[in-house]
Amino acid sequence: MLPNISTQTRPRACPSPALFYPPHSNSIGWEFIRSKPLLPVRQTQTHICTDICIHLSHTMLARNTLRQTIRKAQPMAGRTLTTAVLPKLDYDFGALEPFVAGQINEIHYTKHHQTYVNSFNAASEQLASAEKDGDLKKIVELQNLINFHGGGHINHSLWWKNLAPKGQGGGELPSPDSPLGKAIKEQWGDANKLIETTNAALAGVQGSGWAWIVKNKLTGDIEVITKQNQDPVAGNHIPLVGIDAWEHAYYLQYKNVKADYFKAIWNVINWQEAEKRFLGEAKFVNGQ
Repeated sequence: MLPNISTQTRPRACPSPALFYPPHSNSIGWEFIRSKPLLPVRQTQTHICTDICIHLSHTMLARNTLRQTIRKAQPMAGRTLTTAVLPKLDYDFGALEPFVAGQINEIHYTKHHQTYVNSFNAASEQLASAEKDGDLKKIVELQNLINFHGGGHINHSLWWKNLAPKGQGGGELPSPDSPLGKAIKEQWGDANKLIETTNAALAGVQGSGWAWIVKNKLTGDIEVITKQNQDPVAGNHIPLVGIDAWEHAYYLQYKNVKADYFKAIWNVINWQEAEKRFLGEAKFVNGQ
């Protein structure tokens, strides 16, 4: 079960029912503002009232109206703050050797992943404070931090589960008679062709990122996709197997010959976990 998530309650200001916060930073779309008098009509004492939709960053009027609405709002029931927690590993740091050095796993887990967890939680705290204060500029600025570090936490939580030592499932391809094995054979011919395609995708990642074997929710097809930086798998894709192409995942051992790392990592890929994800039996981060 990935990863440990705890919640705590924090007070917050309740936005007006006429105000909608987008759930994602990249979807800062149209904000709905309640009916307000706009322009006086000449020779009459009536006002034109209208419902208006204004993009958050479109005009200063929109910013000011949103800010005033938040500041005037009264507190309501507490806000639930999601806290990320570093997941427990199913194996020791050195259990994946010689394919992944124990030192790499230790640094990867205790330094890199822990930093994503700490930074996500810190940004979440700041976001809660900014929402309470109605600081729209700060709210927008924090979205990139939350997306990056939250994505890093999600990706690495899946990463640790999709690895296993040799003799404990690591590198053992799906049974041809299993649902995943049948799907791979039908769509790819065999698992080696799927692995070859994934490695080609990894070689094409410029800078830092990931390659993922995913299941398309709409078609049921098994596909290979890449993601830049720490962008997580989302939308209609279910992550089955992810390969970390960041230098911190291999450089201490493989130096600049990352192709050797891409070849070696399949010896410790946990296809049993991939099968669970394919069947919808594995619980992902935040219940996804």
